[in-house]
Amino acid sequence: MSPKKHKFACVHTPEALGQLVRDHRKRLKLTLQEVSDTSMLGLRFLSEMERGKENASLGKTLRALQAVGLEVLVLPRADAARVMRTLEAEGDDP
Repeated sequence: MSPKKHKFACVHTPEALGQLVRDHRKRLKLTLQEVSDTSMLGLRFLSEMERGKENASLGKTLRALQAVGLEVLVLPRADAARVMRTLEAEGDDP
């Protein structure tokens, strides 16, 4: 990800997802412990997910995203690119 932090992003790697989650969590001023308590996920799992470790399970990852108020939208790439352009044009970033 670029140094500019977005509220949204197209994610293609575990590292990109982890960075997006970490940026969002920090924007909310939540600690890993608070997310752990809310999601009932271990600190180790959350830390590894934010660092982009590839062995994160999908179910646990979705619970972690929910705990910090993020959603996953799955779209065909052509639609995702159009949505990203629309959001960027509307200035929907911090």
